[in-house]
Amino acid sequence: MRYALAWAGGAALIVLLATGGAFTNFALTLTGGLRSDMINSNAPYVVAGAWRSALFVWATTAIVVLVARRTLASRVVGWALLGIVSFDLWTVARAYWRFSPPAASLYAEDEIVRYLKRIREPARIIALPLGDDVASHDPFMLGSAPMIHGIRNVLGYHGNELGRYQQLYGKSDGFQSVANPNFWALTNARFFFTNAPGLPFQGVRLVAGPVRNAAGTMSYLYELPGQHPFAWVAPTKVHLANASARATVLNPLFDVRRVAIFDSTTRIESQPVNSPMPPPVPFGVRIDKYAPGSIDLELQGPAPAGSALVVAENYYPGWTAIVDGQSVPTARADFTLIGVDLPTGARKVRLRFASAPYETGKLLTLLALGATALWAVIGWAQDRRQPVP
Repeated sequence: MRYALAWAGGAALIVLLATGGAFTNFALTLTGGLRSDMINSNAPYVVAGAWRSALFVWATTAIVVLVARRTLASRVVGWALLGIVSFDLWTVARAYWRFSPPAASLYAEDEIVRYLKRIREPARIIALPLGDDVASHDPFMLGSAPMIHGIRNVLGYHGNELGRYQQLYGKSDGFQSVANPNFWALTNARFFFTNAPGLPFQGVRLVAGPVRNAAGTMSYLYELPGQHPFAWVAPTKVHLANASARATVLNPLFDVRRVAIFDSTTRIESQPVNSPMPPPVPFGVRIDKYAPGSIDLELQGPAPAGSALVVAENYYPGWTAIVDGQSVPTARADFTLIGVDLPTGARKVRLRFASAPYETGKLLTLLALGATALWAVIGWAQDRRQPVP
């Protein structure tokens, strides 16, 4: 009982100090008055928090005293303590379930978002602040907020991003690749989203903004020069090692539309590296379906002999291709993209992704859950059969 009464006295002391402004004055002294506005505005919450904590401490102390006097049954004590603890946690934790404004406010649409959502063909943006005037933790400039609106982002935050893709955009080199027109072409990057009222690239065009986004950053959307389609047909194929492939595809003198570079370990037939490069094919590729793990494409002309389809999505084992009803090989092309070996005259391509390791893991998980449930049922049945002593 003495221990509980000591806690009650301590709670009373905290209430007196908080109510008298001791904690607020201490904070002001500690910071030298640098954040006096914030500290003073928080003072009422300090007092309320002290009283809230003290009330729960005093309620618990009262139960301890009643238990010591043997005036409460153990079941009542248990339920009372459970109620006090639950209510105490609720008064604090309920604020943490909504510790920020709702998503509709944090990721609200603006003129730039609405412009991008009107784009029919798949297209990516490069979101990168180029000035100091950017809101703290801006999810549009520094995160992946555009993806909430179905806008594909070249950069942003991706927890399962491939290391090879990070090498392509130069993550360890200060994102140097994002200024490279070849990188724009490889990644289907049609727009540059930034906070600067101008870009150091020739041929860019402001298409939306300036507008202040939901985070408070003044934003601009520029259309990058050149054609950067989601998929294209390269009239010839070559094999190169990984290190050479990255340097080659990012070389401004290299035309990614004329040659598809496949990993040297693939079995896809290719031409010698020193072969003369043919001109780009005179037709494009139409996107009939674009969804996660499911892409349908149609070539606007017959595929020439020895050509390959390159799709601006990261290649990963599990991608398969059906061309005009026939299965054809897929492999990594242009360092990290999906490459499809095209038969002569090919027109329609169906790409699908299915991960065999994932399916195996899912099956094993379901079997383990089923075995656990069966074991629990068997144990329960055996307990039911045992006679009650």
